[in-house]
Amino acid sequence: MGLTNIELTLTKTVSYDLLPFGKFYIKMIFPKYTLLNFIQFKDLHVNYNSSMPLNEEQEKKIIQYMKEHNTDILSDGKLFYTCFNFSLVEVSHPSFIEYKINPEFKQAVDTNQYNE
Repeated sequence: MGLTNIELTLTKTVSYDLLPFGKFYIKMIFPKYTLLNFIQFKDLHVNYNSSMPLNEEQEKKIIQYMKEHNTDILSDGKLFYTCFNFSLVEVSHPSFIEYKINPEFKQAVDTNQYNE
């Protein structure tokens, strides 16, 4: 007796109330002299389990919103998110906490100062 397949369509709906966070940019290739607000992708912690699929229209809307606010990072006040591969994913990096607690670092990130 052969096995038969089961077909499932699963959907999950989550509502987000996101705001731009800082002026952080995620970079795949890191220049020799970097700005404090550049985060190398390999140093970014990505919670892949949090990935929420986006359709093309949703992704375009989020990307446009991030471009308008000069950041690749969004926050709901507790967690941090970015968008890639047609998904919204939770991310973390030590710079995000530093930005929240250190006014001098916040000023340096928001004014695009170089990392010394």
